[in-house]
Amino acid sequence: MRFDSDRLTPPPPPSHLLHPQWDDRTTSSSSSRGDEPDSRNASYRPTHVYSWQITKPPTDFHCSLTEICRGEMRGYRAIKYTLFICCYVLWVASAVLVAVGIYAKIAKEKDVVDTLMLDPALLLIVVGAAMFLITFLGCFGALRNATCLLKTFLGILAGILFLQIAAGVVGYLFTDMVMERTESLMMKAIVRYREDQDLENAIDFIQKKFQCCGVERYKDWSNNVYFECLDTNPSLEACGVPFSCCIRPQNQTVLNTMCGYGMQQLEERTAGLNIFTIGCLEKVVWWAKNNLLLVAGLTAGLLLLKVCMICLAAAQISRIKKVQQLKNAPRRRSERQDSYWRPAFDRDPGGE
Repeated sequence: MRFDSDRLTPPPPPSHLLHPQWDDRTTSSSSSRGDEPDSRNASYRPTHVYSWQITKPPTDFHCSLTEICRGEMRGYRAIKYTLFICCYVLWVASAVLVAVGIYAKIAKEKDVVDTLMLDPALLLIVVGAAMFLITFLGCFGALRNATCLLKTFLGILAGILFLQIAAGVVGYLFTDMVMERTESLMMKAIVRYREDQDLENAIDFIQKKFQCCGVERYKDWSNNVYFECLDTNPSLEACGVPFSCCIRPQNQTVLNTMCGYGMQQLEERTAGLNIFTIGCLEKVVWWAKNNLLLVAGLTAGLLLLKVCMICLAAAQISRIKKVQQLKNAPRRRSERQDSYWRPAFDRDPGGE
């Protein structure tokens, strides 16, 4: 397409489609026909031609930028809001855990035990606070497209996942050591039974649920000062066990909290008529073996949730970088074409 510069001024072309070139050829129609120059234009000069050449888009852009961005943004938004919803649900749940733990801690007496593994309220606060911080990074990073927060969130989850897998492998390889540590921890809980109301309720729940008493046997309760079977023990519960160890009759309507008094003085067969004599550690291991599919399913579900959130965070980071590249690429291409176009267009037509 050619325009006569003396008769018609060419309109500015779209910078992303046209690549203008200057043509120094003269196309004087009057000289070709042998006519005289137009007297109305005293400054008549040979006409110069602007040659507009349509440039072919680069091969890496097979469709328009709008179509590319739309397709990318759909997948990007799906990943973004899926990650945000997952983190938000866990964030709210962690806030509830922290609130319950703080309430339970405030409601306790001042002289209660503050050991992390033996204080359910303190354990809820610590676990809930850690979850709150981690999920907050995921929520805010996903919502605000903050790659720094998303990378931190991804790194923390990957570290936790690695530690959980390592703990599972170590527990499988060193089963005896794990059992000894568990037994020691449960024995400490028995020793502190009366010192923490939450710990007391947790032990009573386990003994009722699994129908057990003590760690290995019912006489383990002698390690507690209130149930210690000594003649010098002034406690009314001496040589006894908690009421949660008692076998409750079906027709019993009133709970007998004194049903475990003096049971440590009886033989196991005789005591077995009124209380559970098997230790809770053995019952818990037996329950885990009989419900292996349930335990494996819960463990796999937790691991899969972490893996999914790690993949979503990594995918969003990748999408953010890709969208930024798509937004910057046309601008660089347009600037490069304009640098070719402007010098040729601004060139002096009458320059010699």
